[in-house]
Amino acid sequence: MLRNNRYYIAVGDNGGIITDSYDRAVMCQKYLWGHIFIKKQPSFEAAEDYLLDHLVEKAPFGCPVPDHFPLNKVITIKKLMASY
Repeated sequence: MLRNNRYYIAVGDNGGIITDSYDRAVMCQKYLWGHIFIKKQPSFEAAEDYLLDHLVEKAPFGCPVPDHFPLNKVITIKKLMASY
């Protein structure tokens, strides 16, 4: 994990991303739509939990949602549905 132990989540109605910098989170907002916001998390685990909760809330019933998320990769509900 990174030394600064700060992670940023950009989330929207269609998905989200966990990033290692605020600037990257701002840059990745262009891949999201709807109500978009950025939230700082103190650890990668907290960021994963937050993104998991967000995706479970936004995704349709039965959509497969992973337990773990890669750093700096946009996860969209459309991609999750395509993998189902």
